[in-house]
Amino acid sequence: MRVIRSLPRIESTAASQEYPWSVAKRFLIVFLVAAALLAATAVTHYHVAKRTERIERETRELLNVQLGKTEIDRDLEDVTADLMFLARHNELQGMFAEDAPEPRRMLAKQFLVFSMQKRKYDQIRVLDQTGMEVVRVNYNDGDPTIVPADQLQNKARRYYFAKTWALARDGVYISPLDLNIEHGQIEQPTKPMIRFGTPVFDRLGRKSGILLFNYLAANLIGDFRRSAANISDHVMLLNADGYWLSSPRPEDEWGFMYNNDRTLAKAHPDAWKRVRADDFGQFYTEEGMFSFTTIYPLSHAIGHARPVGREGSPVTDKGYYWKAVSQVPPQRLTIAPRQFLRRHLPLYAAMLGLLAIASLLLARASVRYRLAATQVEVERRVRGTLEEKVEDRTRELKDTQAEKDM
Repeated sequence: MRVIRSLPRIESTAASQEYPWSVAKRFLIVFLVAAALLAATAVTHYHVAKRTERIERETRELLNVQLGKTEIDRDLEDVTADLMFLARHNELQGMFAEDAPEPRRMLAKQFLVFSMQKRKYDQIRVLDQTGMEVVRVNYNDGDPTIVPADQLQNKARRYYFAKTWALARDGVYISPLDLNIEHGQIEQPTKPMIRFGTPVFDRLGRKSGILLFNYLAANLIGDFRRSAANISDHVMLLNADGYWLSSPRPEDEWGFMYNNDRTLAKAHPDAWKRVRADDFGQFYTEEGMFSFTTIYPLSHAIGHARPVGREGSPVTDKGYYWKAVSQVPPQRLTIAPRQFLRRHLPLYAAMLGLLAIASLLLARASVRYRLAATQVEVERRVRGTLEEKVEDRTRELKDTQAEKDM
């Protein structure tokens, strides 16, 4: 009987000795499974983050080039509106009389105020039907002046006079965007320029001259850059031949003015073919991601204006354009695993620590439950054995007593 009663103590002692190792084994199993699930979650998170960042980048690039286009459109519309406003000015319509010095003086003063307020026209001029300047105001880098009558010049041989004079009422001539030239040389510092012209009619409806703006296109380019400031390090403005009008690398700009071949067409010929083929789009090449949209300067004449090109004939929107393009280099297109780990390592380290603690608690609880269940089973077996022994002994005593009674 004493041997039987000692069984639970013996098995309990053995279980106690086994307990630390059992907890360690159970911990490793639970922790490794949990860690594997966490690793799978991290990998999934990484790929989702890559895809999300790609979508965000694509959206951001397209939005910013579109913002650049919108700002250019707004600037061109403003200039055209200014041109048409002054072309219908009462003093302007009455200044072509044979002897009209007073209207001309009044108009010159109004142009002077207009130049000071607008601060974006290098020259505001009225030319008569012979090409002679009648009124001219020079901006002079912020110090506008009225040019004296004895310094006015005849511009009949300049291309912009002939092109503008050939237009009907409300027609608008818009020149290409290039650098201003003085005395046969590119003016320094460089001065990007667009000329806007429209015919002027007297009170009897007769064509009498032209109104001409020399628009300081640095304003337009600056507005373009500011509107796309979020991508300023890789956004570009190009003309229809692929020459840079604005570039993060200033040395690449205005190649057509300096007779060099620095163009996007030469630097990235395959990309340029795709940019040139469509009005709007986004694509990937080995050279990175390109996003682009198209600006049509000649579409911004208001009312019944009919924009024309260099040859004096009407030009469709497709005939003259600029391209706003962004190029994201390949190395910036993906999240490197190191970047992802740097960004999310604290989170996953904390989660791994919590999993370790939870795994240990779970392992201890599991082993304790198993040991308790084992202990209960041992005690049940012992009780069963004792009951059997008692029954056997009771039976023996009964048999012995029966023998005595006989």
